[in-house]
Amino acid sequence: EPVPSTSGSKRTQPDSVEESSEPPKKKAKTSPVRPYWLHEGIVIKVVVKSLASGKYYKQKGVVTKVIKKYAAKVKMIKSGDALLLDQEHVETVIPAIGGKVLVVNGEHHGKEGTLKELNIDSFTGTIQLKDSEETISLPYEHFCKTHVK
Repeated sequence: EPVPSTSGSKRTQPDSVEESSEPPKKKAKTSPVRPYWLHEGIVIKVVVKSLASGKYYKQKGVVTKVIKKYAAKVKMIKSGDALLLDQEHVETVIPAIGGKVLVVNGEHHGKEGTLKELNIDSFTGTIQLKDSEETISLPYEHFCKTHVK
């Protein structure tokens, strides 16, 4: 009996090697950059021409509700129309310098801040986080203008 259990433990060694290779994969999955980024209260821009024969193309709206992480109810600013849009059909809006933003992806997602400067060469913005001395540099798609009521 001890012999099979020894061979059994030898069989578990490759498993343990596989298990030890899994944590890096898990770390990649729980990476702070997520495939979804919609948040209530942000201003988005419609980037599809096919929607309503282009009526909303490049028009801005405010996310009023996020649905299943990848879709949102959006109230269009100009027309007041309410639309249901997929994340793929919209993009983040960058405010003017000094404008309020919400970090929508990455390590600081969900935090509010103020846009301090834009670096056009690297497609990043410098954000001063609210209630913090910390400033962070983020890609354009990781922060978004917030709707001021």
